[in-house]
Amino acid sequence: MYFQCPAHAGNLRCHLVASSMRRGVNILPALAAPPAVDGRAACSKRYTRLDAADLPLHQRDLFGSAE
Repeated sequence: MYFQCPAHAGNLRCHLVASSMRRGVNILPALAAPPAVDGRAACSKRYTRLDAADLPLHQRDLFGSAE
């Protein structure tokens, strides 16, 4: 499964994606963006590939957990 960065998709303005900063003020800014990223981070790529087996690891709270 491939997921697209929200800034590249046009849903957010993020300082890590220069083209997204030229969008209008009606597009929300990315509030939790890191100051810089290396080449392996998901923020540094337009598309990120995740295997279906890895999807539970990318959830904030695992399904069935106490949270």
